[in-house]
Amino acid sequence: MKNLIFTLGLILSATLLSGGVEGATVFVLEGEPGDVPVKMTIDDISMIHPSAIAGSVITVKVDGPAAARMYDVQKIDGQMPLLGMANKRVMILPIDKGKVKVSVKIKSPTSESMKIEVYQFEIK
Repeated sequence: MKNLIFTLGLILSATLLSGGVEGATVFVLEGEPGDVPVKMTIDDISMIHPSAIAGSVITVKVDGPAAARMYDVQKIDGQMPLLGMANKRVMILPIDKGKVKVSVKIKSPTSESMKIEVYQFEIK
């Protein structure tokens, strides 16, 4: 949680110092990835919600001008807490313009199978 607050604080600071960003968007991607790349600007953020069972191991690989980081999400103000893999999110932060491919690998704890979800982004 501290890392998420720190990262969002950095983004907010950069926004304020640069004179503000109009129209920035947070894309929330759930379920299976689509065939069409998500079109976003360098100021936008994408959050991927991997679908996995408790005990799964999730790894992320990024090809292209972006950075990815895994976060735990916790609800506050009396809402039911998220448990197991339901609280995992992958945040994608663009670094430069170009095409980005994010591979999310999910290894099940109950078998040797590995599921790979590939998300595509076009940063303008």
